[in-house]
Amino acid sequence: MLKIEREQKRLQSLDQMKLTPAGPGGDFDLREVILNSPAEFLEEIHQKLFLIGKDILVSEESGLKADLLGVDPEGRSVIIAVHDPARPAGFLPAISAAAIIAGWGVDDFLQRVSKKQAADLQRHLSVDFNQLNSAQRVILVAGEFDFDSLTAMEWLNAGGIDILCISVAGANTFKTDADYLWCTAVSTKAAAHEAILLRNGSEGLHVSKAGDEPLDESLNQRLATEVDERRRTEEALRASEERFWTLAQLSPVGIFQTDGEGNFLYVNERWCEIAGLEQPDALGQGWARGMHPDDRDRVLTEWQEATDHAVPFKAEFRFQRTDSGTSWVLGEAAVQRSDAGKVTGYVGTVTELHRVDGVRNRSQMVGQSR
Repeated sequence: MLKIEREQKRLQSLDQMKLTPAGPGGDFDLREVILNSPAEFLEEIHQKLFLIGKDILVSEESGLKADLLGVDPEGRSVIIAVHDPARPAGFLPAISAAAIIAGWGVDDFLQRVSKKQAADLQRHLSVDFNQLNSAQRVILVAGEFDFDSLTAMEWLNAGGIDILCISVAGANTFKTDADYLWCTAVSTKAAAHEAILLRNGSEGLHVSKAGDEPLDESLNQRLATEVDERRRTEEALRASEERFWTLAQLSPVGIFQTDGEGNFLYVNERWCEIAGLEQPDALGQGWARGMHPDDRDRVLTEWQEATDHAVPFKAEFRFQRTDSGTSWVLGEAAVQRSDAGKVTGYVGTVTELHRVDGVRNRSQMVGQSR
């Protein structure tokens, strides 16, 4: 994650922290900030490059420039282009720059660096110096990529042109006005394919290049396979969610679900009956207001420790009901994780052990059930 230093027009590398999505706000020139702190940005997007410079003139005839020009350890030249709404041509100049640079020799690079930089560049390479500019790559940076751009990028990738799309978004901390930059690599194949599905439904998997010539059959087959796998996964997920909601409605115990920060997203009817709270009042951190004052601080501390360390939660405490006394409960929660291992939330239960100062306790309930 990168912190945006507005006054210096630079980026500062930071460890990940809790954020709330937001735009940077105000006047903000993303291209200028990235160009002023390329090392931090390259590290954030996991690219090891030796930078030749910025605004490199690649064609005197047209005046075409590359936002950033670098070389990777394998000797490939890399053009980094940052989308600027003021430039209606979009990313076409970056592709054109790559095509022109493909014809460069070693001397074309050396005349753009000092002797010290040339020596550093040679040490940077994992190949022979004469293999400099052995191939070309393009890195495109933008807030979002539209369908046409993604389709074009996937076609170029399929044709052997190495293009990496980086999506960037702004964010703000909860308590300060500091701005941060979130960078994510975009899979052109998956994103373009998803856009096709949104546009044409489950049909229309045919992706065409200029002149309506079909893409390579093996690519179409891979796309079709990915669609089938995604559809099966989504169907299984929907079935699983339906089972969860059905069980939650019929469950004799209270059930709750939270996000990764421990904020309540859902409670079932039985949970509301036990806690004596309406569902809207329980969401977020509202559930804590229903606890007995003598238990609240202890339970909230234990709950915070569990969510901070992504470990299971278990505690006995009381809900101070407004309708029928106090409910003693056992609360338990298990961590939910994504396939990548990231914590996505908690799913838990609240079991009523007994009620005091109320109508009945657990032993009375058991006796009456017999």
